[in-house]
Amino acid sequence: MSTDPLVRYLQSPSPSHFVSLVEETAPRVLGAAYRVLRERSLAQDVTQDVYVKVLTESSLPGDGKIGSISLLIKAKSAAMTKRRSECRRLARERNARREREARADGGGASSSEDIHDVCDAVAQLHPALRAAVELCYFVGLGLSEAAQVSGTSRHEVAALLQRAIKSLRTRLTASAA
Repeated sequence: MSTDPLVRYLQSPSPSHFVSLVEETAPRVLGAAYRVLRERSLAQDVTQDVYVKVLTESSLPGDGKIGSISLLIKAKSAAMTKRRSECRRLARERNARREREARADGGGASSSEDIHDVCDAVAQLHPALRAAVELCYFVGLGLSEAAQVSGTSRHEVAALLQRAIKSLRTRLTASAA
């Protein structure tokens, strides 16, 4: 029988093997989620989701060759998805607040249209460019933090932002004309 706890559980799904899987891998799974989310409660939610997936999915990616590493991959993927949804939620709240403030100042219509144009232009960006924009401008992370979250270098995030800004400038100028 395999020494990898995930492979062991999937080969013989029993409560004792599942408990062993959780005890042996939970700190690493939680750590992977926490490194992305930087919030313990969200990371715990992602960790629970990963183990629920293990219980509901009976297959192992890669024919069992990567074992428990797939848990870390699932945790990072789920954490990035949760981070993106949090970014979108925060952006919607921020946009709604700005719209309310603009209406209170008497400039509602064009401000709202501008926000929608920018959101549409950001949505059309390449996923890597969009992620850099979301992390740095919507979430408010610095270049180093965004690099850590996305698993790239600080310089690569800066280059992605430059390309994204150039693309956004082109799209927004074209739509305004």
